[in-house]
Amino acid sequence: MRCPSCSSSAVMYDHTRGEHVCTRCGLVILDRVLELGPEWRRRPSEELERADVTAVTDVTQHDLGMGSKFDMLRDVSPSWRASMRRLREWQQRSRVSSWKDRSIREALVELDKLCEELALPKGIKAEVSVSYRRARTKRITVGRDLHQILAVLVFITCRARGLPRTENEIFRAVAARFGAKKRAGARSFRKLAKLLVGN
Repeated sequence: MRCPSCSSSAVMYDHTRGEHVCTRCGLVILDRVLELGPEWRRRPSEELERADVTAVTDVTQHDLGMGSKFDMLRDVSPSWRASMRRLREWQQRSRVSSWKDRSIREALVELDKLCEELALPKGIKAEVSVSYRRARTKRITVGRDLHQILAVLVFITCRARGLPRTENEIFRAVAARFGAKKRAGARSFRKLAKLLVGN
């Protein structure tokens, strides 16, 4: 890069300000340049580390992982700790303010428990989360038992990905985890599976 004023090639990039500056005449050539590299942060008494180590969105969270989370330091007084605990509780309540958010959050929490019971990988859980959101958008889930819908979606996803999970095994896990009846009948299971495969 050359300076348009003095044609010098002594152009320096200032990382803190995001500017290209000519060191010969002092002209700011480009200001507020977008930094395309990873974001770095330094915590007190720790080494420099990347700040963007997680994915941008997480489909297994009701708010796609975009909600803010905070934690507290260990060396604070008990009164501050109690205040921070109350703040965290109110912050978590504000993340699920509408009934739609609450129902999606409940469904994804139940799905997390079911995947844990069946020892399924996170990729399957993410795929089932996307399928559940799609089914909700198409209003297939209205008036149906949440646990049965999740069981059918897990069964369909496992079958599509070649994971060895049978229908009985999935419904046993649902019954063990949630106390629901083992299955609502093969006919209703097949009918719901046809609806969900088509979505």
